[in-house]
Amino acid sequence: MTVGSSGAAEPAITQRELEDFLALKARLESLKERVAHESARLRQLAEGHAPVEPGRLQVEVRESTHQRISKAFLVSVLGEADYECMRSEAPPTVYRRLVVWERPRESTSTREQGAKNHGGTVFVKKERP
Repeated sequence: MTVGSSGAAEPAITQRELEDFLALKARLESLKERVAHESARLRQLAEGHAPVEPGRLQVEVRESTHQRISKAFLVSVLGEADYECMRSEAPPTVYRRLVVWERPRESTSTREQGAKNHGGTVFVKKERP
């Protein structure tokens, strides 16, 4: 727990929670790849009219269409000025996402070198004689 500006205790984000989050994210990406591969394989079989083993589950391929209107299309229809006018009226869409990264590990002896590599400056207090 940390103490916030109001003096009340606020929950801290632990390194363990961040590690667990990154591990889950990596597992999710791996599962997404497996699902995409298996989906493509089963879709190909279903489109080829492969028979489905009798049981509670069935499969079919459903197709849907979505219109995505690009800037190039809108400019070609409306013109650049009207497109910009319309765009200025539309509220922005805000996306928020959590970003977790690992800081490079630096020992005390390599702190100055690390700062140089990352464009930073390290000030070292030297004792006067």
